Amino acid sequence: MIRGLMGSIDYFSPDERMPGVSVHTPDLIGYGSRADSDARSITFDNQAASVIRYMEEQVGEPSWLLGHSVGGAIAMLVAATAPNLVRGLISVEGNFTLNDAFWCRKIAALTDEAWSAEHQRMLDDPAAWLQNRGVTLSPQRIAWASDILHNQPRSTIAATARAVVKETGAPTFLQHVHTVIANGTPIHLLAGERKGQRPDGMSRSGSSLRP
Repeated sequence: MIRGLMGSIDYFSPDERMPGVSVHTPDLIGYGSRADSDARSITFDNQAASVIRYMEEQVGEPSWLLGHSVGGAIAMLVAATAPNLVRGLISVEGNFTLNDAFWCRKIAALTDEAWSAEHQRMLDDPAAWLQNRGVTLSPQRIAWASDILHNQPRSTIAATARAVVKETGAPTFLQHVHTVIANGTPIHLLAGERKGQRPDGMSRSGSSLRP
């Protein structure tokens, strides 16, 4: 399971909710236990290579990959690069084109000072961050949000956002998607209940992935 722009995907203990399934949630470069990594090393190629290395060393057999948002794009690159390790893909609101990456585009365009101020506001008030995104508050959700927000430094988020804009905006990325489809890898695309709405209330399109 590969998390999106922020947080570790194990914040809700997925292994406890899927008995009988071996669940792995490795930290990507710049996240969690690897938060002190050089932000300049954050690229899709490096993140995919990191996941492949983890699968080879810690899993040791072909697996299903589930990726959320940015993680969906990284999972797709893993499947294109190392198809022998991948049984299939589950992409949850995966970022495959710039149309899917409106928040990353916003962050990538901010100055360091503007992003620092916005990030600090999120850290200071995770409840407001959830409310602004249309999430009904509960103590559990606020605690989860705090864990997600504190899982990585703001430099990691900014570097990941820039990587999303640069790499999913390049024609070569969709070539990776076509490679995975041509390989016959099973792919399941899932959208959240608010997939059609941006946080500012404007409509947004769904994934632009086409077979």
